[in-house]
Order: sequence, then structure tokens, then C-alpha cells
Amino acid sequence: MEILRDIVQHPVFAVTSFAVGIIGLVLACLWRRRDKKPLWSITNNNLIRGFSKQLPNLDVRYSGQQVENLSISKIVFWNAGSETIRGDDIADADPLRVLPLNGVKLLDAKLVQDNSNASSFLISTSSDMSAAFLQFDFIDKGQGAIIQVIHTGTSAADICLQGTVKGGGAVKHKPLYEASFFDYTLRVLVPMVILLGSIIAAGYYSRQFGFALWLQILIMISVTFVGLFLFSRVASWKLNDIPKELRSHFRVIRVLVTA
Repeated sequence: MEILRDIVQHPVFAVTSFAVGIIGLVLACLWRRRDKKPLWSITNNNLIRGFSKQLPNLDVRYSGQQVENLSISKIVFWNAGSETIRGDDIADADPLRVLPLNGVKLLDAKLVQDNSNASSFLISTSSDMSAAFLQFDFIDKGQGAIIQVIHTGTSAADICLQGTVKGGGAVKHKPLYEASFFDYTLRVLVPMVILLGSIIAAGYYSRQFGFALWLQILIMISVTFVGLFLFSRVASWKLNDIPKELRSHFRVIRVLVTA
């Protein structure tokens, strides 16, 4: 009991407790915040690119249309926020739609998967194939759908998802394998500082109270392993938060024909 009292009364313990408390308060506020967070990611598989340069006598058509390039893009759209997004939350002036860019043409669009039957996802295209519109009844946190788009572009930069959610703003693109500076700071640097601080504190206190060398080593190893486990869980938290039911479609397919 005396050792425990000395630890609690030590200035290092007070400073550490205060720092942990502040960090915990910030994380709790971020965790509990209710918001609508419409996100989308895209992967593109270019099947044909500039074939006529190598095979001038080859004629490639899709649904009767002659094409020089042909790609299949898959777009995943989901609600990463804690508040439900309802169908009537989509702004009439800026509907949720897939648009081609850079002079690319849409050839086809269809819904290939969703993780909520009750959401009643529906994809439809405009008469001139200038856009594909996504509609739904509602989506709770972690619910969404995958849209497959066939187009004449060559990369993911040729297709985008646009739209505005009332109370959630414009839909935001989330790269598949990247994270913002805020993500890295909050979910990597902060846990790393806590991990290093815990290891240093464990070593300091074990020496301060005259523990045997083997016990000091055991404490350091234990704190290190526990800290690394927690660090791995926190550091990867939501860096790529595509709903797990929808991730299987996001795999790279080998290019079949290239110029």
C-alpha cells in the first residue's frame, strides 16, 4: 500500500494522469459526435486502352457503340456518420449522381451490392447517359452500396460521385489507401506518444521502487506488448472505414489490353 501511495503522490503520475484525461476527453467528444458523413471511394479497372494504335483493323463495340477505351469503375457510397441519412435529405438542386469527367462517356451503370435491403437502393441513368442517379430510402451508419460503371475513360479520375446531403454537406471522396493529416495525427502520433510515455513511466517506476532487474524487464516487456496491441488497434481505426460487407469488390484486376 505504501508503494501504491508513493506512486499516486509522485508528480510524474499527476502529469501523466492529466495528459491522459485531456486526450480521453477529446477522443470521447469526437466519438460521441452525431453527424451525417456521406463518403465515397472508387476503384477503376482499365480493360482496353488505345487498342487502335496497335491493332488498327480491330473494331471494339459496347452495346453497339464503338469504343477506343473501356474501363469498369466501382464506386462505394456509404454513411460514415452516426446520424441516419434519409432519401429526402438529398438536395433537389444537387442530387446524388455519378458523373463522367474529361470528355468520358458513360456506357452503363448498375447497382451490384448493398448491405441494407431496407434501404431500397436504386440506380437510374439519364436519357442521354450523362449521369447515373443513386436513390435510397435511408442509410444508417455503416450502410451503403456499390455502383458499377462502364465508361470510355482510362482511370478513376474520369469518374466522380457528386451530391449534397442536408446537414452533411457535399459527399466527400475518401481515397482507398490514404488518410488525411488529421487521421495520421490523431490515430498514429497520439497513440505513439502514449505508448512511449507508458514504456518510459513503467521503466522509471520499476527502478524508482527498487524492483529486481528481472521484474523491471518483465514490466517493460508487458507494457510494450500491451501498448503495441492497443496502438495497432487505434492506429488503424477508420483509416479505411469502408463497410466490411462491401470491401470484397475493391480488388485490382489486371489490364487486358494496353497501348
